[in-house]
Amino acid sequence: MKKLMSLVIVMGLIFLSACKDDEVPKSNVIFGETELEVKESDGGPTSFHPLLFDKATGREIKVPITLDRALAETSIIAFTITGTAKVNSTTNPVGDFEIKGNDESIIIQKGESSVDLVIQLYEDNQFEIDASENMFETIIIKLSSVVSGTAVIGTDDTFTLKITEDDGVVFLDWDDGDGVAPSDRGDVDMDAFLFLEGEVVANAVAEGSANYEVYSFSNALPNGSYGLSYTYYSGTSNTVTFFSEMLNFGGTINGKTYASFDGPYLSNTATYKLVNINKYDVAGAPAPAIVQTMTKSGFNYTNVSGITAPTTGSRMASSEGFSKLKTASLTKMDSETVKRLLKLMRKK
Repeated sequence: MKKLMSLVIVMGLIFLSACKDDEVPKSNVIFGETELEVKESDGGPTSFHPLLFDKATGREIKVPITLDRALAETSIIAFTITGTAKVNSTTNPVGDFEIKGNDESIIIQKGESSVDLVIQLYEDNQFEIDASENMFETIIIKLSSVVSGTAVIGTDDTFTLKITEDDGVVFLDWDDGDGVAPSDRGDVDMDAFLFLEGEVVANAVAEGSANYEVYSFSNALPNGSYGLSYTYYSGTSNTVTFFSEMLNFGGTINGKTYASFDGPYLSNTATYKLVNINKYDVAGAPAPAIVQTMTKSGFNYTNVSGITAPTTGSRMASSEGFSKLKTASLTKMDSETVKRLLKLMRKK
């Protein structure tokens, strides 16, 4: 009997050992890195959203997901997406990003020990600054559950992509010269334009003189020679002193960094007289004068000239290019963004 009991015990131990050996091993899955900061564009037009620029593709940001051992069984990991960046959708076709493949889960095949989740990032031609004056957006991806397979979600289950604003900004302000202190704009209305080869690519044309003009220009615009126009649209002053201030949050201007609302700014000034008034949108009127030029290469701007004001009237830009201002789907700053930028500049 004792021998029989011993045999049963031994057989039981062998059975339990065999069951243990047959257990499928689990693999711990985590993000290979939990944070990454990138600029919004790569300094060229391919980083635009394809609906904004011909042949644009955006750019891939690969987010590594790693396992502590090769998977014993193919696994499906569900994830959630939050953050302030806007995903492409039917209601918002020009968003900041999309997830390539599936935007709800990722499949890790049997035998794999790593895989990339791929974010397709787009320059949306908007200057992003939120109510807290943050000049960045976020994409937060969290591994939420194992739908199937032998993966187990580990502690580093959340990845945050920080997308920093890299556009340039131009501010235009003026003084009507009536001697009132502090300086004021009087009844003068000015507008500002940015041209590339005769075509308007950015503008600020708010009516009246309540606020000075401000526009942003994407560093994803093509390389080339750019022209800037500061136009005396209407008013009664014969001595309008105007000031242009430029910032570049992605690169340099004339080899220097101007990337903070606290300054410094690349500043230029000039004076217009009544003969310089140009109501450019009236039939037969000349297009705005290009009074300042610069050259773009990637994120950097060189050969930024001073302002050369015409002695009378306005020099002609390409009338064909300027006419596109009426039809082109230019992305303009929304009013809240303009207010925030004006507030920041007035801190100086």
